[in-house]
Amino acid sequence: MSNKKKIAIIGSGISGIVSAYLLKDFYDVTLIEASARLGGHTYSVPIKDPTLSNAHIDMGFIVFNLDNYPLFTQFLTKLKVPYQDSDMSFGFYEKATQFYYSSDVPKGLFAKKRNLLSPGFWGFLMGISQYNQQVQADIQSKQLNDLTVGQYLNERKFSKRLMDHYILPMGAAIWSCPKHEILTFPASAFFNFWQNHHLLTLGKRPTWKTIKGGSHQYINAFKSEFKGEIHLNSPVNKIVQLPQSVQVHMTNQVTIEVDYAIVATHADQALRLLEKASPLQRRLLGAWSYSNNQVDLHSDPSVMPPKRQAWASWSVQQSRIDSSLQMSYYMNRLQQLQSPHDYLVSLNHRTQIQSKHIKHQVDFTHPIYNQASVATQSRLPELNEGRVLFCGSYFGNGFHEDGVRSALHACQQLEGSLCLS
Repeated sequence: MSNKKKIAIIGSGISGIVSAYLLKDFYDVTLIEASARLGGHTYSVPIKDPTLSNAHIDMGFIVFNLDNYPLFTQFLTKLKVPYQDSDMSFGFYEKATQFYYSSDVPKGLFAKKRNLLSPGFWGFLMGISQYNQQVQADIQSKQLNDLTVGQYLNERKFSKRLMDHYILPMGAAIWSCPKHEILTFPASAFFNFWQNHHLLTLGKRPTWKTIKGGSHQYINAFKSEFKGEIHLNSPVNKIVQLPQSVQVHMTNQVTIEVDYAIVATHADQALRLLEKASPLQRRLLGAWSYSNNQVDLHSDPSVMPPKRQAWASWSVQQSRIDSSLQMSYYMNRLQQLQSPHDYLVSLNHRTQIQSKHIKHQVDFTHPIYNQASVATQSRLPELNEGRVLFCGSYFGNGFHEDGVRSALHACQQLEGSLCLS
């Protein structure tokens, strides 16, 4: 019989997976997942394509880079998971006016031939350069405090074209959220992300990577090393915080009692699971809400610009009807799929995509970043001072690296010497 203390980890997205991996040699770990699979937003779909060998296409987490994802890269190295170069070109397509471009120079910029001779288009390109310089200067002089993105853009009087055709589509693509959520995003967090990812300069951009064979490969590698218990199809409906233990009640009538629990779910889910949340837990977790995204893997070219020269890895289309933004990812470029068949992953395009082209569908939720939610982030570590600890990408910018970092910090509250290097 093991003398190790027991810990339950609720949620098997990147934060839950990393927590289980870090603690597997120190605790009896039980990993609990509501769905039928591990991985959360790591979601790879097998594709039958005679030109590809054992192909899986990623519909959630797709890319990372070594500069901005150091902890996640260390985790992949620990698991011996190989990765390869990806392509991170960006494009925009306004269907109503048939205006489009991509960041591929020169063929993407001038895929629409009239762009070459258009003073308005050259002015738009100059506007991007001026925007980059202005934002960098304002970050340096701390001019972004307490402003939303919308307030900042209006204050700086950037052109409507620059906002509609570049800044807002880029933000929507990065955070998988609608235009109105970008406008309420805190300007400091938004533009610091751009700067940290070298999006405000034309050079010195990192080389983006994708996991060979699909992102599920790191989930498989984790499972081969993890010797604890895994409960799939086991939604948790109640977490009871007791003085000397934690009870985790599952909807399948199974209850386990452990010494500690790590809640690695979305913030709003975490709050709902706590039977008697403390005032601090209610205040910090309750500030977060999430938006739903419909995600489709398909081969319908109507979501992309009419000329293939403008097909970018990340392509944003502006609706003809309501000016909403829909994102599509060209997976052949992102995952180096050497196939004559096109594979596209689109967000919130479901009504436009012809059903005959759809290969798989899934829904994901993403955190909404506004002034109320971002204001909690400096205090979120205060949640991890009892028997129930918390982690998730909402501790940072909503990406895999943030999930890994928050998991590492939560686990270090229990075992201070833990690291991924």
